[in-house]
Amino acid sequence: MARNSHTRRSDNKIIAGVLAGIAKAIGLDPGLVRLMYLFGAFFSAVIPAVIIYLVLWAWMPPPESRNGPE
Repeated sequence: MARNSHTRRSDNKIIAGVLAGIAKAIGLDPGLVRLMYLFGAFFSAVIPAVIIYLVLWAWMPPPESRNGPE
């Protein structure tokens, strides 16, 4: 089976599911990825971290609907 190289946002979300989608793609716990992101944002500068999050939110497609077309 071919691996989908395009990461999707996750339904396991706090804000937009970006970090949970990244965690799913790399096989880590979403809480750990969120903690690492907050730690990195705190020690690098918060504003660039927020900008990166917003860019990823716009770039990553939403999760696939499990209910099908409405």
